[in-house]
Amino acid sequence: MKISQLQQIVEIISCGSINKAAQKLYISQSGLCASLNAAEKELGQKILHRSYNGITLTPFGLQFVDSAKEILQIYDRLLLAALPEERDRLCVSSDFLLYASSAFTMVCNENGGKYTEYRFTENNNDAVLQDVLSGTSDLGIISTPTAARERVFAVFEKLELDGNVICTNASSCLVGPHSPLYELEGESIPLEHLALYPRLRYERNPWPTDKDIFRIQDEFFPCSSWITISDAGSYHNFLSRTNCYFVGGYNRRAYDKLGYHSNIRALRLSGADFSWDTIWLRRKEWKLTPLNQKYLQLVYELTDSQPQKPLF
Repeated sequence: MKISQLQQIVEIISCGSINKAAQKLYISQSGLCASLNAAEKELGQKILHRSYNGITLTPFGLQFVDSAKEILQIYDRLLLAALPEERDRLCVSSDFLLYASSAFTMVCNENGGKYTEYRFTENNNDAVLQDVLSGTSDLGIISTPTAARERVFAVFEKLELDGNVICTNASSCLVGPHSPLYELEGESIPLEHLALYPRLRYERNPWPTDKDIFRIQDEFFPCSSWITISDAGSYHNFLSRTNCYFVGGYNRRAYDKLGYHSNIRALRLSGADFSWDTIWLRRKEWKLTPLNQKYLQLVYELTDSQPQKPLF
């Protein structure tokens, strides 16, 4: 079986759909199905049950996925070890944070002709975690409720990850021009005013070892209904074209430096003692490369933050 087949099958399971995985891998759906069928034929076992309702793992598939991820993690480490000493790479998975992607772009622009591998993936927090665990990404950037910090770092410890808080930001309400809240006078809004409007949130799956780590955020903010999305493009589209709102840790210093979408307004939430941590993480055994270090330094600079302990 080829490494590419393992990568493809893991991607199918991560996306929960053969069609979505094919789009992400930039291959045809029929080609991806053929690769999966060939793997199952070689193994003599079904990995997935496929139906009109989607895909599910067979009992053998559950074992296969764990083993495939271990193999891919070892493979990535071998590739990195094989690189000449003067080469470096920057592979980052991040929550949907403008300053995380902007820092990545800055490093690429400055070093594009000098290094060989760059990869930046935006996804929800659980997918970021899986990318770091599998070795697909060297660094992960996530955003989590400050109130859950103790539980978040307990998860890191169980998974043998090193986590570091970059900054903590108070909750802000983000709205677009189709929301009545957009024209409010002043820079803040009472929490109870949100109850009349739909709330926009990113799709997420349960974290490893802790299925309720985000429950606190769901119960805290009132709304008339939910709109669940999976990408930053949908986020901007819904905020720009509907009366929904989004609550998150808005780092004003970073967004003032970078410039933000002119039709999105950020309002402080009064009566909401709720904040968000931005955290970078890595596998404990992973030694930060010079390019990793440069990237993290830029993220700290953009957010006007200082490391709580020496980075390197």
